[in-house]
Amino acid sequence: MTQFEIIMRTDTPELPAEIGNFTEVKSAIGEALKQYNTDAVVDADTVKDAEKTRAHLRKVKEQIETYRKDAKSAYLDKFTKLESQCKELSALIEQPITAIDGKIKEFEAAENSKKWHEMELFFASLNPPEWLNLTDVVNEKWKNKTAKLANLKEIISSAVCQAVDEYTELQNIYGDSPLWTAINQRFMECKNKSQTLVYAAQLERQHSEEQKRAEAIQKAREEQACENSLQNAHTEGVLNGGMLTPENEQNACNASVSNQNKVLRGKFEVECEKDKLIALVQYMKTNGIKYSVVKD
Repeated sequence: MTQFEIIMRTDTPELPAEIGNFTEVKSAIGEALKQYNTDAVVDADTVKDAEKTRAHLRKVKEQIETYRKDAKSAYLDKFTKLESQCKELSALIEQPITAIDGKIKEFEAAENSKKWHEMELFFASLNPPEWLNLTDVVNEKWKNKTAKLANLKEIISSAVCQAVDEYTELQNIYGDSPLWTAINQRFMECKNKSQTLVYAAQLERQHSEEQKRAEAIQKAREEQACENSLQNAHTEGVLNGGMLTPENEQNACNASVSNQNKVLRGKFEVECEKDKLIALVQYMKTNGIKYSVVKD
């Protein structure tokens, strides 16, 4: 497109930079003001003269202000017209700027879309796992950047390999763990091995504490059941006139524990956060508790 230059001439009115005889005028005013005693007391006898003096001084001041305003107005009137003309010319040039800018953006959008499509095709050619998306390995903003497609393909290829390797490593570590479902779910959400390892460590610690609490509760229940059975057996022996032998004590205890371990069936409904529900399922799996999901 042809470029052009413009040269504008401005008919600028002469604006006085200063009052030519400012020093002389200031000195004359100073001398004239000496006759006015501003500390004088105004009373009934002097109020008339004071009013005349005030009116005279105001008139002199008004003359100065009128001179200033006239000089400013003369210059601004010219500037207002110049400003209006400049805005009109700028508006004329803005029209093609807007049109060309729109065309450029359309072209860039088409190029960016084409670039992203090429990245999608390359990503698909790598046969990535179903749980991995292109946006997981490269940010969509890269289609708007000047990075070359070849470099982006290298980034995508490397990121896919890294994601698969990290998942395989986690699977090797926790694949046989009852916590794997929850750990796998966390990796699917963040696609980050470090974050998943931190979560896995927290989950293992929580699971271990829950197991210890469950074992302690179970042990306490068995001990209490054994104690109750011994008490009942002792009472029964006394009533029958017999003695409670150590063998009978052990048999009573074993019977109590057997009753405690009897398989029971029950239904219950829970309400909690997703991660806690996952942990509960893992706990039931770990402790051999059969369960089924009841659908509404």
